[in-house]
Amino acid sequence: MTGHFSIFPKSARRQIAQAAVEQLTAYPELLCRNPAMLRRAWEIQNEHRADFIDQVGTDMIVLPPDEAQETLREHYRRQRQRALANLDE
Repeated sequence: MTGHFSIFPKSARRQIAQAAVEQLTAYPELLCRNPAMLRRAWEIQNEHRADFIDQVGTDMIVLPPDEAQETLREHYRRQRQRALANLDE
């Protein structure tokens, strides 16, 4: 995502989502206007998926809610640690 960031209350999420849908429906070219960033986004998504599979063993799991929540917390904790380590390099 690029551009200016703004903070909105949680209660505005439906209106914001609707505005995004309207913009992308009217101007679909906005979604993919930076091919390099789009390519990097796919690379990051693939890296996260590979890390999740390394952690859990698969990306197709069914877990009780508490266990799923803890698994995702651990995954995001690992992602944060990796990002912070990359900043130190």
